[in-house]
Amino acid sequence: MSWSTTNRVSPAVRFEANTFRMNFNDKRRQQFLRERSYQAACKDLADVIELLESAPAGSGRNEGEGWLISYRMAVRHIFDKLTLRYTAGEAIDPLRQELDQVVAGYERATRQLPIRLRSECVPKFRCGIEAWRCSSMV
Repeated sequence: MSWSTTNRVSPAVRFEANTFRMNFNDKRRQQFLRERSYQAACKDLADVIELLESAPAGSGRNEGEGWLISYRMAVRHIFDKLTLRYTAGEAIDPLRQELDQVVAGYERATRQLPIRLRSECVPKFRCGIEAWRCSSMV
């Protein structure tokens, strides 16, 4: 047996500049995620996050509420991007460290509440689906 027949590299693996890298389709965790869609979504999320962090949302009743909405939406998109990267096959350990950005984003939004928000009828921290009732915000 020759080396070429017994030690073949799987077609899923490429060697580039002396580094070992798996093909996108073989490392992704969701079979319907395509590399082109993944790259486009990452770019779009990065653009939206940058936009949300640069100006208040227009849907608030005032500028303070607009900033709060922008901060919260930006954090949600940061989390969505982390989830997408995990789904695309990135290792969990580096992503776990980046989760601190999500927590920091919620903390930033919460710190802005007393300064920017005039209404007390807004939850301080939102996670998932919840009822919007002023009585539950106390």
